[in-house]
Amino acid sequence: MSKTKAQFRKNENGIIRLDTLWGIVKSSSHLCGFDKDGYMPVYLDDEAPEEEVSELFELIKQALKNRCDVLSTPCGGGFSIELIKDIYVNPNTDNLIITSIAPDKALLILKSGDYSDMEALADEVQDVVIALSNGESKNVDWQAHAV
Repeated sequence: MSKTKAQFRKNENGIIRLDTLWGIVKSSSHLCGFDKDGYMPVYLDDEAPEEEVSELFELIKQALKNRCDVLSTPCGGGFSIELIKDIYVNPNTDNLIITSIAPDKALLILKSGDYSDMEALADEVQDVVIALSNGESKNVDWQAHAV
């Protein structure tokens, strides 16, 4: 039986064990890793070397495979539904917002210009989260809503 070696990374408060993170979101300009309380102890911006971003992304994604309640994201990452407080379309921006259980924090913001029908996408995301919370295995078809 092989053991998985713990992986750590420095952050502003010391170090963080990567396999304890509950979510990962990646965009062209940053990478965010979320802990069990919905906060973001891992953040890399566009100045971080691409090799480091890719390596961290894969390590955290691998750790998430052990969880059965992960909502996949359009970037190939995902986060535990335990981190989600709300999912809605902002009436001012028409962006889809998935908020964190951490006060005043967003896990994911999807821009309205990237998707054809934000209300339909929000409905699908909400349905998938409910299904996951009931122990079902379900994913959002992000491509079906892409512009």
